[in-house]
Amino acid sequence: MSCGLLGGGNLSTGTLSGMVAAASDVRRVVLKYSDGSTSTFPAVEADRNWFVGFAVPAHLAVVSSVEYGATGHVVGHTGGPTWEC
Repeated sequence: MSCGLLGGGNLSTGTLSGMVAAASDVRRVVLKYSDGSTSTFPAVEADRNWFVGFAVPAHLAVVSSVEYGATGHVVGHTGGPTWEC
């Protein structure tokens, strides 16, 4: 995982963004944030590897994620600490 503040700023007011390697069967990831909202991020292939770019809005934390395959089936899930930078 590689992450940092989007456009600078500081941890208390800035949006966190990053990129994480994904399993070869993952095609999208849905992050659930501490306020109950969710965001969906597609997996992209680069040089035969899969990656997901993501963002975490200011003042929120990721509490869980669900990873989906090409046909929409769940291929994995993780807890929030996995997404901490």
